[in-house]
Amino acid sequence: MKVSQLQKEVIAGLSSGLLTILITHPLDLIKIRLQLSKEANSTYKSIIKNTILLPISKTQVKNERSLLRNFYKGLTINLIGNSSSWGLYFFLYRYYKDAFSGLSTTNLSAYQRDKSMNGINYMLAAWSAGFTTTLLTNPIWVLKTRIMSPNNINTGNNYQSIPKTISHIYKTEGIPAFFTGLLPAIVGVSQGAVYFSIYDTLKVRALGQKDDHERKITALESMSITCISKMTATLLFYPIQTIKSNMQDHGMVKRSLFQTISSVYKRNGSGLRNLYRGLSANLARSLPATCITFYTYETVKHLLP
Repeated sequence: MKVSQLQKEVIAGLSSGLLTILITHPLDLIKIRLQLSKEANSTYKSIIKNTILLPISKTQVKNERSLLRNFYKGLTINLIGNSSSWGLYFFLYRYYKDAFSGLSTTNLSAYQRDKSMNGINYMLAAWSAGFTTTLLTNPIWVLKTRIMSPNNINTGNNYQSIPKTISHIYKTEGIPAFFTGLLPAIVGVSQGAVYFSIYDTLKVRALGQKDDHERKITALESMSITCISKMTATLLFYPIQTIKSNMQDHGMVKRSLFQTISSVYKRNGSGLRNLYRGLSANLARSLPATCITFYTYETVKHLLP
């Protein structure tokens, strides 16, 4: 059964999101805990020791299952969030690209339509797709942050599962709490817009302008284009991720955007370094994760009839 171009985008997006999180979830957990740590000298080792290994030693249950469970804490919500976000994002990105190119009603292939666009068109389509996706999925990321936060280790069972987390947030903070961090998340949509603008521009150049149909991108081409695009966008916008995570954490939910920025900046007298806390963990996770996401996406998309 032949599937439409938009259906391909959804299936490829869901598949790439699922595979990426299954492989990189522990690094995502460490990144979030570094971002939310209130210790001045937090490192990979201290985060792993204090928030993953120490809870096991306190319960005197030192076994591989407990260790694996702690490293994969929050996996379910991360799988739900990442797969649904990428599926929705790629669907909307294709939709907006066609809308902005004005070629959605033509018989041209998706690749031919993409070739007619420039970097600004890509950026506008990516920003629109990111904005819509962010509005619809922000509650999922609030749940993810609460479940994976190092600050809930001593808060009992309130954040031990998705239903308990939803119930606790709703009862104690109300519906608005599910949209904390939305403003910096929307601002952060620009990171995705910059990424896709660079990615699609480089991809079209790598594949060439002569063919009417898109050939499958090679692993080396995909990795090179992805790394250049991701590093550029991440370095420009990473502080926004840190602010968003701190706003969504239960210890800071009642602070405004500017109060949160001030608090993070002043924490332990570290200043600007605090806004980039967890950057190395993020790059260690996000570069291979994005390479996996986009190569899987490109591969699945070309495998579909």
